[in-house]
Amino acid sequence: MNAKNAPLLIDDVIKKFGEPINFSKNCQDSQGSSSPLFKSRQKKDRPSWQRSAVLVGIIEVSGFPNLVLTKRTEKLHKHSGQIAFPGGKREAHDKSDEETAVREAYEEIGLKPDDFTKLGELQFHYTATGFEIRPVVGLIHEGVEFTKNDNEVDEIFTVPLSFVLDPKNYVIISKPFGTEKLSFYAISYKNYYIWGATAAMIRSLAERLSR
Repeated sequence: MNAKNAPLLIDDVIKKFGEPINFSKNCQDSQGSSSPLFKSRQKKDRPSWQRSAVLVGIIEVSGFPNLVLTKRTEKLHKHSGQIAFPGGKREAHDKSDEETAVREAYEEIGLKPDDFTKLGELQFHYTATGFEIRPVVGLIHEGVEFTKNDNEVDEIFTVPLSFVLDPKNYVIISKPFGTEKLSFYAISYKNYYIWGATAAMIRSLAERLSR
């Protein structure tokens, strides 16, 4: 295996996020950044958006970086059973997107603020349902144990970063939304089906790390 095709290591991820991010060169919607099939949503498309944040947690498993994801419980009224990053709506008392992501990660998977180191942030992701999501990327420290909130989370699992860095592992699906038919990225990993905003943000992370 040559150096170009070698799997990304934790140190490589840290180095990538040590480089400056030029948001002006990125599409406003990570779903639209890679394919003309996607209708790009931007901030100007709505008078107001519901500000939210998620924690894109990266943890080392067997020597290689993995993403930490959750499967939402079937009890929830919205997005039940779907795969998601820990996260949620920004509250009035939250001083930053990072604070929102950290608070929600603690509520959902028991991750404390000193359990991870922030690496950076990805571009906002705008959803068809009116959410403006800031992905906050963090390196989760070795030895951290997760505690799931049974009211919100059915399962906590990891996906190798090498898997989501491979473009061949993405497909494009279309679903009706109101009067439109929207296209989304989707990823199948083991018995998990990741699609929509979560898959789009993973794709955005993959593009960031593949530069």
